[in-house]
Amino acid sequence: MKFMRKYPLFLLPEHLGLKGRWNWDAKEAGEYREWLLGVMDGRVDQLVRLLGEPRGDSPSDHLMRLGAKAAPLLKREPFSKILDRPVMVTLRAGGEDREVVHKAAGERELAEAGWSLAVDMGLLLAQYFLQAFPDASWRTVLKPKNDYNYNLPVLGGIVSYKGLEPIRLSEVVARGILDDTKGEDGWKLVYELYHEEGGPGGRFALPPKSG
Repeated sequence: MKFMRKYPLFLLPEHLGLKGRWNWDAKEAGEYREWLLGVMDGRVDQLVRLLGEPRGDSPSDHLMRLGAKAAPLLKREPFSKILDRPVMVTLRAGGEDREVVHKAAGERELAEAGWSLAVDMGLLLAQYFLQAFPDASWRTVLKPKNDYNYNLPVLGGIVSYKGLEPIRLSEVVARGILDDTKGEDGWKLVYELYHEEGGPGGRFALPPKSG
C-alpha cells in the first residue's frame, strides 16, 4: 500500500461541532444521528478503497485485512503524533472522568487523521453488526446525561444494556494499537465477540420479557 499522507477527516456539521455533543438538545442529537447515517456508507466505501481491501469474504476476514493495513498507519504521522509533554486525554467517543487517559511525554496520541480512520472502522463494524443482527436498529441515548453515550446513536437489539456505540469500540482498538495492548486483529476480535455473544440466545442477550 502506498503511504498515505492525507486522510479524509471526520468533521461534524459546524454548528454541532462547535456546541459539543454534551450540550446538544434532543433535536440536535437526532440531527447528528441522521447526518451520521447519511455519511456512513460513503465513508466506509472510501475507507475500503483507500486501504485497497474490497469486501468479498467474511466480515472477520475483511476486518483482519483492513486492520493489517490500518494498524501500522495509526503508528505514524499524520495519523498519530508523539507528545512533547504529559497530557490527560478524554476519549473522543466517551467523556466521563473514568474515560480520561493519562499520556506521558514521548507516547503517541491519535491525531485528527487517526481519529477519522478509527471512526470509519467503527462505521464498518456498524454495517457488519446490522448485517449479522437483522433486528438491530439505531437509537439515540438521551438520558441519563452522565451516560458515556449521551446524545450519541447506538445500536440496540444486540446486547442487554443500552446499546453498542461502534465508534467508541473502534476508538478503544485504535488507542490499544498505539500503546501496544491491542493488535491489528482488534476490530476482527470485537466483531467476533459481539457476533457470537450478542443477539437472541447469546451471553449478552436481552433478557426475556416476563408475563
